[in-house]
Amino acid sequence: MATNDNYLNDNNLRITPIVEFLYPYLVKQDTKFDPKWCLTLRFDPKNNPAHKDFLSKLSAANKSTGEELLKGITKGKNAYRVKDILRAEEDADGNSTGMYLLKVSTKTKPVLKDASGNPVSDHVGSSVGNGTKGRVRLALKKSTATNQKTVGLTAYFDRVQIVELVEYSGGSDNDGFGKVDGGFTVAQPGDVVDATGGDF
Repeated sequence: MATNDNYLNDNNLRITPIVEFLYPYLVKQDTKFDPKWCLTLRFDPKNNPAHKDFLSKLSAANKSTGEELLKGITKGKNAYRVKDILRAEEDADGNSTGMYLLKVSTKTKPVLKDASGNPVSDHVGSSVGNGTKGRVRLALKKSTATNQKTVGLTAYFDRVQIVELVEYSGGSDNDGFGKVDGGFTVAQPGDVVDATGGDF
């Protein structure tokens, strides 16, 4: 991904730890607003030391980047604040769950890999549902949002590694049949491929 001065160059924040995926748009774009591929990452810092360490470093990097960007604002500086790159998750009653959410997006279709580093076909990628676990490769861009009057880091991604797949269970394909272990299965095109290297 981009490595110029507009992006944070920190190898500690390049690859996320394995996290839970929510609202994945990995094969088709989310077209509700501005068309893009996107994904929300769910971190559990209370019970996962790797999550706690990653979020601590990300928050510190966002704060220092935001403070650096504030120094460059000459007009209406006092109206700006450092953005919250993470969002605390709340339950239906508005109480904190202890989890933190990070939304990542991209204008370029992300590369999907399995746990062994093999490419994942669009057929399989389109079945990725909430609760799937994996990790992503990030690009953290230094950004000033004049409309929101915020400064800090914006999280983009270009690669996803799926470690534990939870298949999407919605839609109109539900015909009432459950899985029969040991029964006939049809191999899907592109499901078995060779690893091609890369970060995953």
